[in-house]
Amino acid sequence: MVICNQCGHGNEDGNQFCIQCGSSLGKPKTEEHIQHSYGDVAENQTADSNETATAGISASNDALAANAVSSDNSAKAHHRKPLILIIAALVTVSVVVSALLITRTMELWGPRTIPVIQVSTAQDAVAKLKEQGFSVTTKKMFSSMKKGAFIGLDGVKQGDKISRSTPITVMQSLGPGVPEGTVGKSSDDAISDVKDMGVPVTVNKVISNTADKVVATNPSQGNPVLDISDGIHIGVGVKGEGIPIEIAGMDKDSAKSDLESQGFTVDLQPRFSGKDNMGKIVSAQPSIGAPSSSKNVVLYYGADASQSKDVVAPATNIDGTDIHIATGASALAGQWCTDDGDCIALDDSKDKHGNDALALNDKDHDNELLSMCNYSQNPSAACAAEQIPGTQAFAMTNHLLAGDSGAFEIYANQGLPYCGDSVFIGGIAQFCIDGKIQTVSVNDPLYSQIASLPRSGLEYKMDDFMLVVPVGAHIDTLEQNGYFKDSKQGDDADKPDATRPYILRRDPMAYDQTTAKYDSATNYTNPFVPSEKGKPVKFAPYPSAQKAYYLVENPIQWDALDVDAHIGSQGTDASSSSKDDEAKTALSKLAGDWTCYTSDRGDVINNITITEDGSFSGTIRVDDQPALIGVDHDVQHIDLSGRFTWENGAYSIHDVSYPDGNYTHMSAASWKLIAAGQSVAQWDPDSEAGRDLSHAGMSLNDPLSKDVLCCIQILEHTYGTDTACRITFQVFNGVLTTQEPSEPCA
Repeated sequence: MVICNQCGHGNEDGNQFCIQCGSSLGKPKTEEHIQHSYGDVAENQTADSNETATAGISASNDALAANAVSSDNSAKAHHRKPLILIIAALVTVSVVVSALLITRTMELWGPRTIPVIQVSTAQDAVAKLKEQGFSVTTKKMFSSMKKGAFIGLDGVKQGDKISRSTPITVMQSLGPGVPEGTVGKSSDDAISDVKDMGVPVTVNKVISNTADKVVATNPSQGNPVLDISDGIHIGVGVKGEGIPIEIAGMDKDSAKSDLESQGFTVDLQPRFSGKDNMGKIVSAQPSIGAPSSSKNVVLYYGADASQSKDVVAPATNIDGTDIHIATGASALAGQWCTDDGDCIALDDSKDKHGNDALALNDKDHDNELLSMCNYSQNPSAACAAEQIPGTQAFAMTNHLLAGDSGAFEIYANQGLPYCGDSVFIGGIAQFCIDGKIQTVSVNDPLYSQIASLPRSGLEYKMDDFMLVVPVGAHIDTLEQNGYFKDSKQGDDADKPDATRPYILRRDPMAYDQTTAKYDSATNYTNPFVPSEKGKPVKFAPYPSAQKAYYLVENPIQWDALDVDAHIGSQGTDASSSSKDDEAKTALSKLAGDWTCYTSDRGDVINNITITEDGSFSGTIRVDDQPALIGVDHDVQHIDLSGRFTWENGAYSIHDVSYPDGNYTHMSAASWKLIAAGQSVAQWDPDSEAGRDLSHAGMSLNDPLSKDVLCCIQILEHTYGTDTACRITFQVFNGVLTTQEPSEPCA
């Protein structure tokens, strides 16, 4: 008997298909095998069951044959089924693969192609990439392109394929500047970093303890270029005489001790600086890093609002009491810039009477003079920031400097009125009539007639006015006292950076009225500036980070340094040889002995010798009794030194060193050499300059018999309608001649 493997039915030996289920019997199992496999089931089968099965088999021969045929067809179908499944699977896979390939090509998944970006700003580049689903970061860097421009992509380029998870870095220009890490590099490496910034590059020699390495830059590393025409300065260390760059940033007492050990005489004075520089050296005179043989130096250390009076109002002893007189505005000289790059320059200057002033220079102003107090022929009285003993009041009582906030004001034209468009001082021979200045001598027959005419056309104007805020100044005190026109706007994030000194400029656009009549209605007092009679109009705008002009600090006076090389704005070596030759030729013209009269009486005379490289040394002769020439009496002789340089068609004086600033004023920025044979007839013969030339044996009516070196600031000085060169001894920066007076000065 053959047992069916599918249903277990017994079949006659020799049957190929099971008569019960029709399955192929294949290799049939034997009954013995079935019994072994099923155990008790086989043993319990009854004889009746076997007989029934045998009978059923015999009775079904015809059906068996039919089932055999049917089973054969089923077997063939069974073998075809896997093939169909395989074919179907292959078709499915093919469809899926094709779909994947198509969607990948469409970049619906997988790596993406960086598109072509045709924009001008980095901000637009970021927006375009984000619109297309890219993750974007921004990297800011210095370049020749303008600030905010789109430089390109960092590490990838347009057309590259990148993973969807990989962010794209957009490079944004900060404009030209000096990268971090420049200091310490070799000159060649530093030049390589900045030569393609699109601005001139100058390599300067800086006195240093470390030679042949970059020891300083201007602008300082990590900062943008503020003056495109001046460009970038790379300071390379050299050995030599002078104050080494390493003094910058030192503790003031340590720096003083260090220089004194080298034979220097050191004076320490405060200067406004950032919070991190308090008590540290921030600049010097002669300039840090500049070549100088002078052993008399002034070191300036960082100070905050607690020393405001010491910085800008040096103390003067009046009747046994030290009184702070606000004549030290020059301490604010430098560049002040907003974080957005809008800058103003405050240059050291002098007013008409020789007092310290600041010349404002920016896109809208050219040498507009700023000072700290109202006009007076007696600055000691008008600019006293404290009450002078024996007086009932003092002129600066309503100025912030007289208070305890630490902030203070500087403003144009000393609060004077205008006659038409000209600042008006007035006097015994000057009148404002119908908005025009009329000048007439008291000896003129028309004097009494003109003097009797009604004064008209005088008014006050809202001139430039600035609030200076050193580190530590109490702005909140000013706010509580109603100093500001508007209240605080925005949150604390909009506040100016209080760790840096800054200036706020008054905005005339914030006021409805910017002029006021000069009459009894205003008590003949300028309402736009503080005065003894009242406070100024409230200040606008309110302090904010966007409006603050921060002091740009740099310990070096770069124009006082020797130039080693000039690199063109496109990175080409422009060679300094031609400029050096020009400078050498110009400086050689000054070589010789010169005499400078800083008083028309001849009581202060500077005698100096200028060498061919522009450096000079000599003495200041101070004679309180000049009429006693030839008679034995006390005469002081004070050492004087400094150096001239030649730049942009003019001479400049640097590193002037002398113990007492009362005796010379040779610190103006630009000087002009007027050669013998030329005329200076534009000078007023009644001025100090005219008298000094007369003392030197020269006449303004004839060509000069000797060379004259004069300050350009004085030559070009204009005050009111008087364009002549009127010079008093305080402001006179020197008519230098080669001849002593032939007789005592009256």
